[in-house]
Amino acid sequence: MQASAIAGTMNKGIQGGWATMTVLAMVFEIMALVKATQLAITGPGLALRGPEGSMTRAISVMRIEYRKIGQLFYLGLVCTRLSNYKPNPLTRTRTLALAPTPTPTLTRSALCCRRVSTP
Repeated sequence: MQASAIAGTMNKGIQGGWATMTVLAMVFEIMALVKATQLAITGPGLALRGPEGSMTRAISVMRIEYRKIGQLFYLGLVCTRLSNYKPNPLTRTRTLALAPTPTPTLTRSALCCRRVSTP
C-alpha cells in the first residue's frame, strides 16, 4: 500500500497505525544493521588484543549480541507484515496484503543466518 493510496480512503487511526508500523519496521531493521556492523568490526579485534581469557569472554558476549540482533531483525519483519494489514470496507473483513518482494528474501536470509549463528 502506498501513502497516496491511504490518504483519501481510510480514517486517521488506520493512517496513523500504518505510518507507525512502517517507521517501526525501518527503525528495527536499521538498528539490527548498525549493531551487526559494529559487532563484526569491533568484536574480533577486542578478543585478540585483550588480556588472557578475553577470547572466551568475547565469544560469549558476541553470542548474546547476535541473539539480540536476530530479535531486532524479526521485530522489523513483524512490523513490516503489520504495515501491510488493510481492512476491506466493502466486505467488512480484514486481510493481510501480500508481502512485497523483498520480504520473502529477507525471511530466507534470516532463516539462513539463524542456522549459522546458533551455537
